[in-house]
Amino acid sequence: MLKNIKEMVENFSPSTLYSSKLEEMSRLTELYQLYIVDTEQEEEFDHITTLIRDVFTVPVVLISLITEDRQWIKSCVGINIKEIMRDDSICQHVIADKKAIIIENMENDTRFKNHPIAIEHNIYFYVSVPLTTSKGNIIGTLCIGDHKPKSFTNHQLQLLESFSGLVVQEIEKRYALLVEAKWKDKLLQENRRYLSLVNNLQDVVIQTDEQGNISFLAPAWEDLMGYTVEETLNQSFLNFVSTANRDHFSKLFSNLVERKADNFKQVVQYITKSGKKKWLRLVFSFIYDKNKEFLGTIGTLSDLTDLVELENERQKDRDLAKKVQLSVTSNPIHHPSFKIDCEYHSSLDLSGDMYYWVQIDEGKYGVILVDVMGHGIASSLVSMSIRSLLHGLFKKVQDPVLIYKELNRHIHTLLNSPDGIISYFTAMIIYIDTNNKRVEFVNAGHPKGLMQVDDTLPHIMDKGSLPIGLMEHPPIEKGIICYPEDATILIYTDGLGDIIGDDVNQKLLLCLKEYKKTTKTLSRYVLDSVELPDKLPDDLCVISIELN
Repeated sequence: MLKNIKEMVENFSPSTLYSSKLEEMSRLTELYQLYIVDTEQEEEFDHITTLIRDVFTVPVVLISLITEDRQWIKSCVGINIKEIMRDDSICQHVIADKKAIIIENMENDTRFKNHPIAIEHNIYFYVSVPLTTSKGNIIGTLCIGDHKPKSFTNHQLQLLESFSGLVVQEIEKRYALLVEAKWKDKLLQENRRYLSLVNNLQDVVIQTDEQGNISFLAPAWEDLMGYTVEETLNQSFLNFVSTANRDHFSKLFSNLVERKADNFKQVVQYITKSGKKKWLRLVFSFIYDKNKEFLGTIGTLSDLTDLVELENERQKDRDLAKKVQLSVTSNPIHHPSFKIDCEYHSSLDLSGDMYYWVQIDEGKYGVILVDVMGHGIASSLVSMSIRSLLHGLFKKVQDPVLIYKELNRHIHTLLNSPDGIISYFTAMIIYIDTNNKRVEFVNAGHPKGLMQVDDTLPHIMDKGSLPIGLMEHPPIEKGIICYPEDATILIYTDGLGDIIGDDVNQKLLLCLKEYKKTTKTLSRYVLDSVELPDKLPDDLCVISIELN
């Protein structure tokens, strides 16, 4: 139930800032209609705040919504805060002035010099931009902060405003899904009784005694297995399990009984009367007396044969797709003035990480490392779609900015659907001219690479833009690094950061310092210095480039 918005606005305190009463009532009405205030933490918003933190290299990021009396925090990193009273909020100035506020040093700003956020949270740099909905209402703010003063350029402001549009898009998409879920739930309630009946008829109800002998069977057993109920009763249910599964299943079942488990779920291969193999899902509840003595089981058998066989066929398809995906990756190049190697590991059968390089001309090379959102089949298909463009694109367009624009156009034209599903990927796009000893790059929301020139401190490869596919025309900044003699470049996907943690670049700096040019490649040396888990949390790719 919506609050009495008009009464709220009429009762504002004199210290509450707003543009006009009419605009305040409009924005509060929409804010509460979106059903987002005082909701739980959500991964989608946390992903955006983390991305903003990495792009702007700041410790503090906030997504906040401004109610009639609070600045309520939907997502934040770097600060432990849930809400701020509106009258004490810096962001209420954004609501009132309808534009961003930039404070490069709070100590030099008389309005906020003694503000609680500076004193209590040690924040001296603070930028806040409005969250403006498609209806034109400012419902909140997107803020970044740092514990030290710093400058903020117009280019950075454009980037932050682009991110605020992404936050609003996520809020409005969330509301659309809530409305859709409400209608779906209504339909499900009307059909629940019918669906429950159908689902029960597909299963076989079974009961056994303490010895595992079948004491009750539903008639559906006869259609499933070919045996009559009469000839099956009083037999051990293990008699119908395939020989290959029987010993393992028997031991597992016995161990659960000894541990006084409550239930048992397992997919087991059964043999029908005609000798056909069927995969059944067993869901058993264990029955005990008041002294915890085992009396038997009751449960259901569900035929999963078609699903198991379909999954086996899909696995064959995934194996073939994996071979195809690996077949189009680039081989190492070892030229006198250019050497490139890669170490690549996928977390699943199919990966969203993709790398490619090509010699464009004598002494000129193009390199790209891509990390598509998500994992598995969907992300691998997107990466293969990108891969199909790269050879001709690098040959034709020898500029990382133009390559970014063409890939962005490709994603928006072919992959982003009208129903709001967005495909995007991060990328490091590099053009290397060894004749003129010049490296040009665009970092598209990717982890920051390192380039060490001679023995100087490494350059951070952070100039660029947003991930490709997030928006149609983002601002782009190209990085240029020249090297007089030798240079080494290290780039990687965020799977490496997931394993090493926040100090990933410090680890890579140490590898650059300690690496000796032996038979081992630099990319291999980096991975050998990291303890990889048995199961990777994300796809992992490390590329090393040596320029001599």
